[in-house]
Amino acid sequence: FSRMGTTSRNIGSPPPRHSPCRRAGVAEIRGLPLSFTMIRDNSESFASGHGLTETGVVPMTKIVIVGAGSGFGGRLSVDIMANPRLREGSIWLVDLNPGRLQKVYDYVRRTVEKYHLPTQVQATTDRCEALPDADFVVTSIAVGGGAYWGHPFNAEVSIPREYGVDQSVADTVSVGAVFRFLRTAPVQVQILRDVERLAPNALVLNHTNPMAMLTWVHHAATKVRNVGLCHGVQGTNG
Repeated sequence: FSRMGTTSRNIGSPPPRHSPCRRAGVAEIRGLPLSFTMIRDNSESFASGHGLTETGVVPMTKIVIVGAGSGFGGRLSVDIMANPRLREGSIWLVDLNPGRLQKVYDYVRRTVEKYHLPTQVQATTDRCEALPDADFVVTSIAVGGGAYWGHPFNAEVSIPREYGVDQSVADTVSVGAVFRFLRTAPVQVQILRDVERLAPNALVLNHTNPMAMLTWVHHAATKVRNVGLCHGVQGTNG
């Protein structure tokens, strides 16, 4: 690892014109400065000649969180850094909303600094910058509006209710979930196409709902290794 330091850059710059992410619909968000890459010199922890840490862990696992501005970004990053097998790697935080991204980045950076962790933390609005050679990609996105507030979420719950179909959150296999799937699946497939091209060996962990439907389309439309995860499954919370 390099020594502790920061690099200042503008995460609001749009992708270069040749970037497939531009064609896939990455928003052009300008003007937000962001300092990143808070890392500590940890070179002495490597076992000589083996490329392993003293604990036998392969160093520098790269984890990309797409939709890091959601409720998962900060909490998942802390969980990753709490795991000795993962904390000596890098976490890339990706979100199209620069304000949300900045808040999550600042939170994760403060955690790194407070506990003197070796984790590299980087942030960008361009997923194509983050994805190359990733080991794991976490997707946790909302398309068209807030995941569980505002439009179109409220319409997906209220309109079926007018016709006698009562749903709690409409994010699994209900009528509203089909609507959610139709607006979310094209974007998820775009993301996995980029993973397929830039990180073909990565494992995608999908937290985006409707999880079951999206996992099905991931398998049908791409060759990327992927699993769907529900944060509410019993026994999965620490």
